[in-house]
Amino acid sequence: MLGQYSHGNEPCHHVAYLYAVAGAQYKTALRVHQIALLHYDNTPEGNCGNDDCSQMSAWYVWSALGIYPLNPASGKYVIGSPLVEKAIIKLDRKFYPGGTFTIVAHNASSQNIYIQSAKLNGQPLNRP
Repeated sequence: MLGQYSHGNEPCHHVAYLYAVAGAQYKTALRVHQIALLHYDNTPEGNCGNDDCSQMSAWYVWSALGIYPLNPASGKYVIGSPLVEKAIIKLDRKFYPGGTFTIVAHNASSQNIYIQSAKLNGQPLNRP
């Protein structure tokens, strides 16, 4: 539990990302980073809840990439706090001719958790 937030209860997984939508992305970055470090590790107990249909694991993977599908049906993602400096996602070439989506987070670390700026296809991204 983080206050009244129970990360082990999958319907709550989107809550930390709501700060970004409300205009406080720095709060999303802080909470997502905190949840990832407190509730996940590489031991048999490294998942704080019942991983129904891999939702707990999916939250961690998305969050480690630094993005999250707040409303999966919309096709829109919210920026969080990447745990990795670089990730390359292979896309289905039938739908995406480029074939990959690359995330680069310069100097990502447990001390550098806040996004200073973001670009999408080389253009500044000014929305969460």
